[in-house]
Amino acid sequence: MTATVKSALAHAAKRVVSRRSALSAALAVAGLSGCQQEAPVTGRAETYDYPWLTVGSTDLRANTRVGDAKRTRDESGILYVSVPVRNTSDKQLYVDYRVTFVDRDGRQLSEYRNTSAIPPFSIRDLQANSTSRQADAFRVELTYPRVN
Repeated sequence: MTATVKSALAHAAKRVVSRRSALSAALAVAGLSGCQQEAPVTGRAETYDYPWLTVGSTDLRANTRVGDAKRTRDESGILYVSVPVRNTSDKQLYVDYRVTFVDRDGRQLSEYRNTSAIPPFSIRDLQANSTSRQADAFRVELTYPRVN
């Protein structure tokens, strides 16, 4: 290779590096200025998009998936709720659950508490019923059992 060819190649390489640096700098400035929006981090969509559900810890959230609640009423108007909870871990989970029943105005009517053992990679239906025919809605809270 002659010195002229080497010089031309070196000059072309500098232009490519210079253009890449300029492009990288422009992208960085655009990202810092807010032009680029990142998608929000979502929860486990099939599990936690229910307004009636609260999970007590991120660990419990990571180890469970919750299906949609099945609501039924008996002939006397009592509201029954069954919530399928799947254990996604390889260990047995113990889950405390509290179901709070409220009337149309949001006033608490009754509350049901229980603990359920869910084997690894299995599903359990957590069930509760109101004590009043006036129950219109409910809230479910899942937590790990408290250790004293």
